[in-house]
Amino acid sequence: MTSVLIAGVGGQGSIFAARVLGETALRLGLNVRGSETIGMAQRGGSVVSHVRISETGIASPMIPPGKADVLIALEPTEGERNRYFMREGGLYVCCDEKQRAEIIAACGAKSLNAALLGMAAQMDAFPFDIEDLAETLRTFGRPQFAEMNLKALRMGAGMVHSCAN
Repeated sequence: MTSVLIAGVGGQGSIFAARVLGETALRLGLNVRGSETIGMAQRGGSVVSHVRISETGIASPMIPPGKADVLIALEPTEGERNRYFMREGGLYVCCDEKQRAEIIAACGAKSLNAALLGMAAQMDAFPFDIEDLAETLRTFGRPQFAEMNLKALRMGAGMVHSCAN
């Protein structure tokens, strides 16, 4: 089982990112369960999405503390606030201010979620690859954002590659 926690604030697309993961898993015949915890405000409030993906059954959509394999932080403060969900040796995915500025300048603020999914996919965080995510982004969500999200997905993946070399 792969347990992914996505932490951000309202308006950043945490829920959309979780749904992209879920749709990708379902399309590939995997089991998926998820849940969201939404803060007091629709915009600006804390949003935490739980996504659990498995080839077998999943008992609960909620990730217990210390059991998340991956924590994707759309907002660094929210990522730090939710680190207690990570298992020892888990993967923490967050971009620095320079990367954030590059992504927003090239793709827009609404695509930061796709870029972070690209980073995570490049680091083998999911039981599927970046091309599987790209296929979902082509057909899921608002059509006018598809190309922008695909560009951000690849840009995020490229940022991991450039850091590794």
